[in-house]
Amino acid sequence: MSTARADIKATVSADTSQFSASMRRVGAIASNTGKAMSRSLSTAGKALGRATYAAGTMGAALAGAASAAALFSGIKGAAQIEQMGIAFEVMTGSAEKGKKLLEEIREFGAQTPYEFPALAKGGQTLLAFGITAEKVLPPLRMLGDIAAGDGQKMESLSLVFGQIASTGRLMGGDLLQLIGAGFNPLLVISEKTGESMVALKKRMEAGAIS
Repeated sequence: MSTARADIKATVSADTSQFSASMRRVGAIASNTGKAMSRSLSTAGKALGRATYAAGTMGAALAGAASAAALFSGIKGAAQIEQMGIAFEVMTGSAEKGKKLLEEIREFGAQTPYEFPALAKGGQTLLAFGITAEKVLPPLRMLGDIAAGDGQKMESLSLVFGQIASTGRLMGGDLLQLIGAGFNPLLVISEKTGESMVALKKRMEAGAIS
């Protein structure tokens, strides 16, 4: 009987020892796994941190570039306006007249799709052909309507109109330039007066169309 008990006790002791050893191995594996996961998470966190820092740095760089571009554009625009002010002062013979005309052109531009520099350049062209400051805005408005929001066409029309105003009459070369810019004044005159195109061209050749 005592021998059986000793055998049972030995068997239980051996099983318990094996179980304890197995648990220790499981604990060691769990510990190693935890450490590995911790290292992986730490590495991932560092990588994420670096990526976030890089993104922040890039965002700051882009914002800085945009701010610098806006500042440069503002400085360039201010310099352009200052140059126009000087040109208008010289062409009108008066700082007061030049400033007043520029302000009128600016107000006109606020009511149209045109950029202020394009309108100011058109006004400058008309002044260069001898049109007085007091008479610049009406033809500028008319040319703006004809150009229908096209700044480049507006500049072309201003040049041709200045040429016509300087000679006092419409000539064949002026007509071709106007047609090239998308406007035929003879058609408008024909519609308003009922005259034929043939008759109008003869009048133009005779210098009778102002």
